[in-house]
Amino acid sequence: MQSEDDSLDAVYDLLSESRRRYVLYYFLDNEHANIEGLSLQIAAWEQDVTITGSDMESVIYSEPVASSNSDRHR
Repeated sequence: MQSEDDSLDAVYDLLSESRRRYVLYYFLDNEHANIEGLSLQIAAWEQDVTITGSDMESVIYSEPVASSNSDRHR
């Protein structure tokens, strides 16, 4: 039987992968989910873009607003 520390280590190890955390974030915001919506949202988060539009058939990706850090390197 695993100790509580071993169980926590296993949980932290699983959550160290960002895509696994993204799945949990998605489920927190969406009562109903499907693979298409989940994959589109994860791709958007990974590319740092925003999904706009009410219909998943007509997803529009918009460029993110430049942060102050990226402005310093110009």
